[in-house]
Order: sequence, then C-alpha cells, then structure tokens
Amino acid sequence: AVLRMLVLDNRAVRKTFKRLVLPPRVDMSVGPEVGDSLRAKLVRLMTSANSQLKTMAADFLFVICNQNAGRLVKHVGYGHAAGFLTDSGIMGMPVPVQDSDSSGGEEERSVPATEDVAAGPDV
Repeated sequence: AVLRMLVLDNRAVRKTFKRLVLPPRVDMSVGPEVGDSLRAKLVRLMTSANSQLKTMAADFLFVICNQNAGRLVKHVGYGHAAGFLTDSGIMGMPVPVQDSDSSGGEEERSVPATEDVAAGPDV
C-alpha cells in the first residue's frame, strides 16, 4: 500500500517504477507471466488464490500504468487485466446487443453496465 501511494502521488517515482517493472516487451511470443522478471512475478500474483495479494499486485501495476486500462492490458495482457478491471468497476459488464433479425418475438432485455447481474435490479 505504501508503494502504491508513493507511485500514485509522485510522477517521477511512477516513471522510475514503470521503467523498472514494465520495460518494453521485446519477445511477444511468450506471455508476460513467463520468466523471473519483476513484471512476470507481479503478473503471476494477479492470478493468486489470495484475493488481497492479487488485488494489490494488479492495483500496483495499474497505478504505474498511470491508471490507464489500455496500458495495463498492453503490459500484462487482456486475460490478466480483465478480472481486476471488472472487479474494480473500470470495465463494466458487456451490454448485450439485440440482433435485428432475432426471431422468437420476445424482446431481449439490455442490462446496463452498472447493474450487478448476480444481485439483480434494485427494488
């Protein structure tokens, strides 16, 4: 949490950590979690069974990406970033698109991106 706050509050520190933790990927044939680099270790932590650990690792990477979801995806991959972005409310639930040639006559319900589908609508 201390590193997160330090990186969040100080641009120079954020840039230094970004350079150290997220150097440009040269070999795109291997995943970002492969290897012994700090980035690889943090990306592996993003899939940890320990929810606090995976949230802290993902949040730290997100902050050094200047809280930009596109940059996070670029550096860690969509699969690794999707869970964190969804859990954080940054990436909402996809809204179903009604097909214009749907047959069946039933009107499909479009779910707003902010509605918690598991809990259902507020009553």
